[in-house]
Amino acid sequence: MQQKINVINETLTPEQLSNELAKLQKVVRFILNGNIDTENIFEVGGWRATENLLASKDGDVGFSTIDTSADDLRIWAGNINRESAPYRVYESGALYASNAELSGKITSSEIEGGTITGAHIQTDYPGIYPRVELSSSERLLMAEQSPGINLMIEAEGPDFAPSLYLNHLTDYGSLHVTSGATFHVKASNQLNLEAFADIQLIPAGDVRVPDWDRVWSNTDAQSLETILGSKVNRDFYLTDNAGSHSHGVTVIGVGDHNHGIPSGTVLQTAGGGTVTFVSSGGHTHSASTDTAGDHFHGLSQLM
Repeated sequence: MQQKINVINETLTPEQLSNELAKLQKVVRFILNGNIDTENIFEVGGWRATENLLASKDGDVGFSTIDTSADDLRIWAGNINRESAPYRVYESGALYASNAELSGKITSSEIEGGTITGAHIQTDYPGIYPRVELSSSERLLMAEQSPGINLMIEAEGPDFAPSLYLNHLTDYGSLHVTSGATFHVKASNQLNLEAFADIQLIPAGDVRVPDWDRVWSNTDAQSLETILGSKVNRDFYLTDNAGSHSHGVTVIGVGDHNHGIPSGTVLQTAGGGTVTFVSSGGHTHSASTDTAGDHFHGLSQLM
């Protein structure tokens, strides 16, 4: 009579048990030979495996082999909702991440959006032109056309104020504001202001030059000081000697007049008597100066 053995709530005969042990040996041998799949493993070190997923027990990190016609998610971390996880890698290679700390060389064709802080950015290596360099150090921005020909913005120029420099080999132009709130435009060589319309100077104060000899007319090839001086010498000069003579004034034929008092008016005198006013007939008044002696008429400008 065969004795039956209970195994996992089943009653097996010794022959059946021998068969099950043989199967178990085959599975163990299969696993030990590196053949692990979802049929012989469920959980290892907090990871759970299914047919197309390997994920943590809570599901907030994992790997996927699900294939669809879309760009499938392959790796995620940080959220049990895989498509909302802050770290995601898709089949196309698209990477989404936050708060990354990167070091070493990063090769990219385009960076869009966001904020880059404390970086040194350059369009090409020094010595390869043209190039633009953006730095978080004292020299904030430099655009180079060739060696010694560049535009440069510095955080601390003269008087520790931000400054703009335009350099061309040994020549330069600069813009900066000093600590006294004075705006400076400088050039190591000639400075030209060119406009296709008027140039207007509208200061709240004065427009000052060292002297009038510094204001120059290209048309006249003269300074303003020389032009003004020539106008004075041309318009004002000494007259000839007028000689000894007199000046006189004669008023002729003033006609009858009464000085506003009707003729025949009786007037009382200071002594108590009276007089009768009679209008004046036609007459003249004449006046003549004494001889003036030798003198000049006119104005003179002594240069």
